[in-house]
Amino acid sequence: KRIALAHASRVFIVVTFVAFFYASFLGISIAGEDRPYIGFADVPGADLAILAACAVLGAWLGPKVGLPAPQILGPMILSGIAHLTALTDAPPPTLAVNTAQLVMGTVIGCRFAGARPREIARDMALAAAASGLMLVIALATAFAVTSLTGIHLSETFLTFSPGGLPEMSLLALSMNADIAYVATIHIVRITLVIAVAPVVFRFVRPDRNGER
Repeated sequence: KRIALAHASRVFIVVTFVAFFYASFLGISIAGEDRPYIGFADVPGADLAILAACAVLGAWLGPKVGLPAPQILGPMILSGIAHLTALTDAPPPTLAVNTAQLVMGTVIGCRFAGARPREIARDMALAAAASGLMLVIALATAFAVTSLTGIHLSETFLTFSPGGLPEMSLLALSMNADIAYVATIHIVRITLVIAVAPVVFRFVRPDRNGER
């Protein structure tokens, strides 16, 4: 429970900071006011069917093949294939994107269900300290990558921000950033964490006698 609460606190803090940073310093709204509104009627029926198929099949296949964040990454991969093969070039309707943002925000909030205020305050404080350090490192890395590659800071910072893959991918979609770039780096990060964490855990986990 504490691990889940700590991760929920981290994601909440990171998403909040990213939204504030982009709006205040980069002039980019997470809410997407700068994007043209795309209604369902603006997308041809065949393209809507393809996008819907990518969403449904991707969400079904993602868990079966063991993808991280399968309900996000599965549809993303299928949609990427559909767009790369010119099967469709349609963007998702704005209402669908806004609904996904609403659902994601609700999911983050629901992770605090059942937690006592003292637990939330404690884990929020710890998450703020840890997330603050990681955000400083992420921002420094993003500036370095931007200066070396020319990729806009709005994309590099999302890429290295210590948020979750679903949250950062959805933010990238909201800002018309390169979702494939953002998601790929986060997948690499998750893979490294999964590979390294068990090794580190063996060194820090108490043994049966309570010694480290």
